[in-house]
Amino acid sequence: MRQKGIIIKAVDYGESDKIITILNEHGAKVPLMARRAKKVKTGLQAQTQLFVYGLFIYNQWRGMGTLNSVDVISQHYKLQMDLYVSSYASLAAETIERSMDEGDIAPYNYQ
Repeated sequence: MRQKGIIIKAVDYGESDKIITILNEHGAKVPLMARRAKKVKTGLQAQTQLFVYGLFIYNQWRGMGTLNSVDVISQHYKLQMDLYVSSYASLAAETIERSMDEGDIAPYNYQ
């Protein structure tokens, strides 16, 4: 699948993997396993950071999908550098992530 979205949650999993949650353009929350995302050779370190907006290419059968690649549209560099703005954005992302269940669709959250 190919969908535009923004990463609203990123959690380290094991030695080299990450579990990310994206809010896609339809307003659905999609959990993805990013294998070897913490390894330098894969190039996924910067692409799987919080608030990265991009085109996510992944496979999904049931439950959690597997991330194949990310075409980054914006990394929101200014958002990551300003502490106050970053804290407000983190609060908003966590609120959205916690308020939505697995199958919920809320397009207003994406806007």
